[in-house]
Amino acid sequence: MSDLLMEKDFLEGNLHLVGDERGISFEDKAGGGGVLKDEVKVGRALLLGSSEAKDAELAELKSIRVALELYEGMGWATCCPLLIEIGSNVVFKWLSETESRPRKLHYFFAKIERRSYLTFGKTEHMGNEMAFALAIAGVKHSDTFKAWW
Repeated sequence: MSDLLMEKDFLEGNLHLVGDERGISFEDKAGGGGVLKDEVKVGRALLLGSSEAKDAELAELKSIRVALELYEGMGWATCCPLLIEIGSNVVFKWLSETESRPRKLHYFFAKIERRSYLTFGKTEHMGNEMAFALAIAGVKHSDTFKAWW
């Protein structure tokens, strides 16, 4: 991965993960993917990976976890808020309504809630073709891939 080079005015911007932060499943496999974009919609990072769970919602949650690891690893969490736009109605409900969350995922959601820089929004189901393409690649890719520039 390349070194992260950012200017002060870029750091003052609002970075957000745009699109479906997509999770998909087909042929007994599941995967997810997403794109981190800045306030002018320029791609700054991407991620993809398969999910052991074989479930689109859990694959989408894994993509959120990987996106957070990537975002924090780049050092952006200390300076910029993050908006993750969710395509799945089920996942969005889990994130916005605590009583709807599966009990087995309590630890995951507790970690999410501790991140003060993080908010969630809802996007169209197929709102981001790049995130969808990365999710398909994630199904076919055995390891998690993440990159930023």
